[in-house]
Amino acid sequence: MVQQFMAEHPEIGVIMLRPSIVLGPHTRNIVSEVFRWPFSSFPWVLQVRGADPPMQFLSEEDTGEILYRAVRSEVRGVFNAAGDGTVRFSQIARLLGKKLLNLPSWSAYPVTEMAWRLHLAPFPGGLLDISRYAWVADNTRLKQVFGYSPRLTSMQALETFVAAQRS
Repeated sequence: MVQQFMAEHPEIGVIMLRPSIVLGPHTRNIVSEVFRWPFSSFPWVLQVRGADPPMQFLSEEDTGEILYRAVRSEVRGVFNAAGDGTVRFSQIARLLGKKLLNLPSWSAYPVTEMAWRLHLAPFPGGLLDISRYAWVADNTRLKQVFGYSPRLTSMQALETFVAAQRS
């Protein structure tokens, strides 16, 4: 809808930012909750068997800077905002000191959905798609046209989150 609006109203300057998962020491979003659930020291994290997609993160600081520059800039268009590089789901679990609980998709989704409906989990079964299907963005336009290169890579953004979880 935004892209259609942009095409129909070229006289109005619009910038659309498509961020990857924001992650850092203060992050409280659905992805951070996945790794804290049911409590931070729980040794397992659910993984759909056979899935280990690459994931991208954008640091809290980079997110703030991008939003600030978007408000101040005259640049318009669509920009993917993501840290450089990717991190596999299994690497994330290892960094957090968690073991993977591999369940086949035919059981992982219904079990997670039931836990959600019973208010035992902070996320519905459909959220498992994040840990199953890759969404990796090309941030070239962010760097070349918008003029901003994220200071932290995806791995570094994740490491700030992990360090905060340990403290």
